[in-house]
Amino acid sequence: YFPLVNEQGGSDVESFQQAGTYLFVIVVLVSAILNAAYYLPIIYAAFFKVPSDEDIKKDEAHWMMLYPCIFCAVCIILLGTFGVFITGYISNIF
Repeated sequence: YFPLVNEQGGSDVESFQQAGTYLFVIVVLVSAILNAAYYLPIIYAAFFKVPSDEDIKKDEAHWMMLYPCIFCAVCIILLGTFGVFITGYISNIF
């Protein structure tokens, strides 16, 4: 629950004006517009475009592409299991 009146009796809009956060609001809005511009073509192609016969390929990836996946999985397991020891070792170095 976010009240429309803050503790000092003023509205949230007045608080924004006093804090000078217009730049922050503008940056967030521009970021939202850019994200929409970047992702809407991807969403359109993924969900609304009818694929042609050329788009549908069933080739498997090269077997060497399995190594990055295995490396990431091993790192995640090691960090999850021995995270305290690893971060303690790193903090001793720095």
